[in-house]
Amino acid sequence: MGREVVDSTNSSLIVNGGSLSVTNTPAGGAFIVGAANDGVFRLNGGTVSVQDAPLWVSDGGNRAGTVVQTGGSFSLGTGDVILSRAGASNGHYQMSGGTLSANSIIPGTGNTPVFLFQGGEIRLTGDQRALVDEPWFHPTGVVTSNYDGSTDTTTLKAVPQAGKTATWQYYRFTANRLRDGFATAVQLSEFEFLKDGASVSRTNVTVTNPGGESPGGEVPENLLDGLDTTKWLDALNQPVVFDFGAPTAIDGYRFTTGNDASGRDPLRWTLEGSADGVSWTAIDRVTSDAPVPQGRRISLLDQPLPQTVPAPPEPAASLVWSGAQSADWNTAQLNWTADGGPVAWSNTKPLEAVFSTPGPKAVRLSAPATANSLNFTAPGYTVTGTETLTLAEPALITGTADASIAVPITGTAGLRREGTGNTVFTGPLSHTGLTALTSGTVTLAEGSSSTGNGNLVLADPANSRAVLNIDGSGEYNFSGSVRVGRGDLSAAAIVQTEGTVTVGGSGVEYLQ
Repeated sequence: MGREVVDSTNSSLIVNGGSLSVTNTPAGGAFIVGAANDGVFRLNGGTVSVQDAPLWVSDGGNRAGTVVQTGGSFSLGTGDVILSRAGASNGHYQMSGGTLSANSIIPGTGNTPVFLFQGGEIRLTGDQRALVDEPWFHPTGVVTSNYDGSTDTTTLKAVPQAGKTATWQYYRFTANRLRDGFATAVQLSEFEFLKDGASVSRTNVTVTNPGGESPGGEVPENLLDGLDTTKWLDALNQPVVFDFGAPTAIDGYRFTTGNDASGRDPLRWTLEGSADGVSWTAIDRVTSDAPVPQGRRISLLDQPLPQTVPAPPEPAASLVWSGAQSADWNTAQLNWTADGGPVAWSNTKPLEAVFSTPGPKAVRLSAPATANSLNFTAPGYTVTGTETLTLAEPALITGTADASIAVPITGTAGLRREGTGNTVFTGPLSHTGLTALTSGTVTLAEGSSSTGNGNLVLADPANSRAVLNIDGSGEYNFSGSVRVGRGDLSAAAIVQTEGTVTVGGSGVEYLQ
């Protein structure tokens, strides 16, 4: 499913009953879901057997393979389930019912292997009870595991969790973080509310998107039309509000991803209830990235309302540099100011580093540091050292002044540059995720390099101005595409005088 690429399509196999048997698989063959194109295999009932061959859930290419099992029996004999087998693949298996029999479930070498286990039964060869502790395995139901030495078989069983009941007339969904951490637009194709495992009627529900901006045909009403071929798109990522007309009980919910642009998928969100549409009470809050399917037009597993709503994440506090003309940045010395007094840096809570006293100032990074953002509002700063600076979300470098950063930079939240001025990098950049130059100038000077930094985006959103100067002799690798501008009075320039640039995606794209 998904052997050849066809844009904006899913190659789909749906089994609702009966029997499907795959035999005589040649050596090296496999049952493959997702390759050059997105592929989806839905098993709702019946029996599917593959004679001693593996299941590859996404194989090569920056595409998604998705298996959705709600029932039925799926047997691979001695074959393995391999998630994200190779390349930049994204393999996702979500199971809420039925049985799966295989030799083992393992990740490949691709991007994002995910196995969601909410219901049903898994049978594997050998003692594999430790599977539930793997970071890519998400037991969202109540899971029990048992190893039977007489048959050398591990059995995992999951029962869906019951959600806490909430009764409100209004429900509000707010996306707090999107898959593309720097995206400004959110989209979904469907949104359902649940009670006792069934969908709550949406016949008399009205839906609005206060403050949002939706293009024609991609309005919030599409969330209720029962079609995953339509979608709601909001360019400004504002909340969507559902009015049931009267208090209505729910104990869970689910949504379906849009038809394209997986970067617009919500990964963190808040669901609230209200009696009057004015005062709101949080009934669910997802504060870390949820394993939302990369596949297009795929429904999230049922999300039960938690018994206790997680607290909102702590906002980043601002620490202002107060060190001498030449001073160390570490967790011991009191070279920062907060609340009127001297403090040391901390790597255990969200912090913004503010450099606001005019230089020249030499800041030596003498110990590893983690920062959520760096804000240069005064000129004359140089950050040096061999220790690593890790950028955590939102991974923002901003300000109105020029600055030079000569330390290794890493992190998994990408890197975003905003504001005016020129930020000069003379150290290696090994962060993963998107590199977004929204405004101002970034110079990659001698001594700098980049390794697999995902997509590079310049001058997005509208009315942006951004320049990238590549003036070093190093190697600059971007595993994704280079995307320049989105029109609407934006302007961007890439000026390369030295170095080698390697783009792993589809080359240069002009955003529309």
